[in-house]
Amino acid sequence: LESRLAALDVGDARARLAGAQALGSENPSVSMAAGPRLRDPLSLDAQLTLDVPVELGVRRARAVDLAADEVRREQLRFQGAARRAVLDAVATYLQTLHAAELFVLATERRAIAEQLLSTAVEREQAGDASRL
Repeated sequence: LESRLAALDVGDARARLAGAQALGSENPSVSMAAGPRLRDPLSLDAQLTLDVPVELGVRRARAVDLAADEVRREQLRFQGAARRAVLDAVATYLQTLHAAELFVLATERRAIAEQLLSTAVEREQAGDASRL
């Protein structure tokens, strides 16, 4: 789960980088003003303005650098999460192998104990050993 969330964060950081690399971070705007002329009421005076903000220079470069650093940080965080997931899986696998070996050893110890008990009972019944 952690590595999936980290992968999503990498995607978010890449989207922010793409936004920072765009020439303008603000939307362009259009404005218009119109009205009758004071001296000639039959004619119309109009003005149309188009504003297209474009970020150039140091401010844009800093934003791009910051976004690129954020992408690198999130990629490293994702790699760390992926490594931890692999380590957790390997640790769980090794714990399972260890438990399986302990079970085999316990089964063998029980068989040996049963054989020792059977031998002790047989020796006692044969009169070869005393009962403790």
